Amino acid sequence: LERLQAARNALQLSNERYEAGYSPYLEVLDAQRTANEAELAFVRNRQARLAFSVDLMKALGGGWRAQ
Repeated sequence: LERLQAARNALQLSNERYEAGYSPYLEVLDAQRTANEAELAFVRNRQARLAFSVDLMKALGGGWRAQ
């Protein structure tokens, strides 16, 4: 989560620097790519944790009831 927040902050800073004329748009694109990669890693990690939780519940003989 810290990596994702840092990437989002870097993207915001890159946008501000570009809009002020201090950096090229390529810097914004690079920051956007980094932020996207961080978000993808975060989502993949969360999905893996949820899948492991399901596997653990199944291994322990548990489950969920349909409502």
